[in-house]
Amino acid sequence: MKKTIIKVALAATVALGATWPAQAAEKTAGIIGGISTGQTAPVAGIFFGLQPISHLRVVPSFTYQFKQGNTDAFRFNIDVQSPWAIAGTRFRVYPLAGVSVSRFNTVKSDNSPQRIDRLGFNVGGGLEWKPSAMLGLKLFAEGKYSYAKNFDSALVTLGIGYAF
Repeated sequence: MKKTIIKVALAATVALGATWPAQAAEKTAGIIGGISTGQTAPVAGIFFGLQPISHLRVVPSFTYQFKQGNTDAFRFNIDVQSPWAIAGTRFRVYPLAGVSVSRFNTVKSDNSPQRIDRLGFNVGGGLEWKPSAMLGLKLFAEGKYSYAKNFDSALVTLGIGYAF
């Protein structure tokens, strides 16, 4: 059993290491868009990523959830990602975890506005692709679940960024 675990760990290490190694000190900025399942509403936003070491990236982002029904929202997220290259490709996968500060704007039954601020937690993962080693362009798809009291939601987003 121990030998099998060691072999699997060694194979995973070799497989994840290859063609597009994570670059320390890489910075990325770009735009994101997608959907939030909490209100089944579209979201759009901006992000900035800073990768201080090869398998650690900090990504603050700001998103707006468009009004659906009687609620819209602004979210500021700080997620930590751990990107790993997929051998022989220009793809990387990453798990993520983070915190979010959200402001939900709702309209109560008497038509008066109400603002609700929430601190939340994010968990999820993503897949990114760099079409060319020479270009700084990066495309990604990401899914995460955001836990915020009475406003939990899953977010599925696509993004494009420039790495510099």
